Amino acid sequence: MKRLTRCRARTDHGSHTRKTNACQSSRRHPRTFRRRTPPLPGRPPEPTTAAQDALLVDFSGLLEAAAAQLRAGREPALRAAGLGDAEFRLLCQLREAAGTVGVSQIELAREIGISTAQTSTLVEKLRRAGLVEGHRPAHDRRRQVWQLTERGRTVLADLEQPLGAVSSQFVDDHRPTLIALQQQLSQLLAEEVAAPGILSAAKTAAAPPLKRGAA
Repeated sequence: MKRLTRCRARTDHGSHTRKTNACQSSRRHPRTFRRRTPPLPGRPPEPTTAAQDALLVDFSGLLEAAAAQLRAGREPALRAAGLGDAEFRLLCQLREAAGTVGVSQIELAREIGISTAQTSTLVEKLRRAGLVEGHRPAHDRRRQVWQLTERGRTVLADLEQPLGAVSSQFVDDHRPTLIALQQQLSQLLAEEVAAPGILSAAKTAAAPPLKRGAA
């Protein structure tokens, strides 16, 4: 009798009472709370040895220097086409996405390795030059994506011959260095298989520019 009395709720007028099923249910089936188990932390990478650190620094330094030298070699051809290095890489990303609905600015920024603000500036410049065009897909009108225009595809096609010549000359001039990079990469991959986490510990080191014909 006392239990039923507790389970009655009086209205504002005080003239009517009613039983609440929620009260009875709470007594029969008390509410329980599950404590969420925190996610297990990822496995930390294996500690690297001094020799592995030296190999990582040497490899990253050589790779950075080779990339800088290649960018410098293709700069004249890009400048003649009215493009910078980042603009050229953006156009190449859009060319790789040919046949799709397009690429968003966030995706372009991630692939090129620059900020979204920088990507927005580049896209607007290329749009004004008539090399890219944007539209909103039918399945998602809130999202704007970008594609190459016919003129953009023509510009990239015209660059294939001069940039191909630059790449061939670069390989001829720095063949020993490229072979050393390939060997170091093979060694790093082998050590990564043996002890996962080695490559994630790679450090970027400054390296002097490659000299013509130097190893």
